[in-house]
Amino acid sequence: MNRDNDQWEATDPEGFTAWMREKDGIANRNLRRVIRLMKYLRDYRNSFTGTRSVILTTVLGQQVSSTKKLFETGYYGNVPTTLLHIVGDLDQWLQANPIKPSVPDPSGSGATFDHRWDQTNYSYFRDRINAHAAEIKDAYDDLNKDTSVSKWQAIFGDGFKAPTPKENSGRFGTAAAAATTTIGRSGRAG
Repeated sequence: MNRDNDQWEATDPEGFTAWMREKDGIANRNLRRVIRLMKYLRDYRNSFTGTRSVILTTVLGQQVSSTKKLFETGYYGNVPTTLLHIVGDLDQWLQANPIKPSVPDPSGSGATFDHRWDQTNYSYFRDRINAHAAEIKDAYDDLNKDTSVSKWQAIFGDGFKAPTPKENSGRFGTAAAAATTTIGRSGRAG
């Protein structure tokens, strides 16, 4: 039910779920974690408000590619790396599309999600993702653990701590990895 227009829409929830499972599998089960992190930024850090969950999920999922994984085996190797790549790829796609593009339902229902997003919300989302992509890359590329953690905390908040030595896997053991363990299914930090 499209509550905005008070009319029924053709959807395929099972098809959407199957698409999500496929994309999450390609991303080594990290896509859902990235989506949670991005929803956390939207909902609790008040970034890119006005972007509906179905659109955010779809445009993030559209960035996942088995070809990228084939050419770079570690492309979706862990949560911070997956976050870096998916958000970076999304940023490239958004920057190549200054005018709101069509967002088709990936289930193949024939529906689009275009009516849930206007040009103003799209432009704001585009600008915010561009900023977040740069912040994530800066935090990810920082080889100093302390400054890297500080940069991740600037993105996700002080509640995100560095992983324990057991969770740490070199430079990838950053606050973003810990972030996925502190966000529950509801998207609330714990």
